[in-house]
Amino acid sequence: MIKHFATLIFCLLLLPTQAQELNATVDIISDGIQETNKEIFDELKDIIFNFLNNNVWTDDKYDIEERINCGFVFNITNFENRNTFAADLTVVYSRPIYNASYNSPVINTRDVNVRFTWRQGERLEYVENQHLSNLSAILGFYVHIIIGMDRDTYSLKGGAPFYAKAQGIVNNAQNDPQGVGWRSNDGNRTRFWLADNLVSPSFEKFSECLYFYHRLGLDLMHDDKRQGEGKENILSALMGLDDVHKNRPNSYLMQVFMDSKGDEVMSIFGGGATVNVEPLKVLMKKLDPKNASTFDNLGVPSR
Repeated sequence: MIKHFATLIFCLLLLPTQAQELNATVDIISDGIQETNKEIFDELKDIIFNFLNNNVWTDDKYDIEERINCGFVFNITNFENRNTFAADLTVVYSRPIYNASYNSPVINTRDVNVRFTWRQGERLEYVENQHLSNLSAILGFYVHIIIGMDRDTYSLKGGAPFYAKAQGIVNNAQNDPQGVGWRSNDGNRTRFWLADNLVSPSFEKFSECLYFYHRLGLDLMHDDKRQGEGKENILSALMGLDDVHKNRPNSYLMQVFMDSKGDEVMSIFGGGATVNVEPLKVLMKKLDPKNASTFDNLGVPSR
């Protein structure tokens, strides 16, 4: 009997397993909070970590090495009655580049409108098309944005179904009393506008840019013989964003993109095979006017 049981266990171990989609890190910063029981923040960190990494977010099977590396940093700015939190949330995601040790930043955004209620011992749950709590909704929203952008970098318009799910989370959260950031009148840099931009036909070139920039650009540049081709594809992908800017100038999505990609664009065109970057200089200044002077050096070899 014991022998048969051991054989069964061995066989089960040989079966393929389905890994979750994310390899997310979580940090909770509470230095500014006068709270003697810091264990509550440690427990919150563990709860969020398990929610992000142990839920299954898609119908696809991910191998361990295919999991999406991303990070969530909560800076707690207010803590009332031991269960009501306010925080700034920074979300980052970087994509591995083919045959290189480099990870390309795709998302680097800060959400200053995070408000939620959570009690020690309370589990977080996510059910599609249901708004169970503001914290689970915020996390689920960014999970789908991350997966969507990751898919866009590998397949043309592959992220569309996930952006639609993110917008569904926005719609379901409209009436949450703590739901700052879900509505159009909550500001210009909110979850509402991020989802709105990603599903809008006006931003179709953005989705295309993610694909051509990464899959047909950076992924080619490990090969010295194709470095020029890769750069030309990146240049063409970026120039496509001019249409986005003309349709929706100063959009939140373009701000997120430039916050994530500005330094990388400078680096890509700062050495190696040369391409004509003069039109790109003009566009980068339009897309990121606060850093316009930086782009005067676009194409100048880095030292």
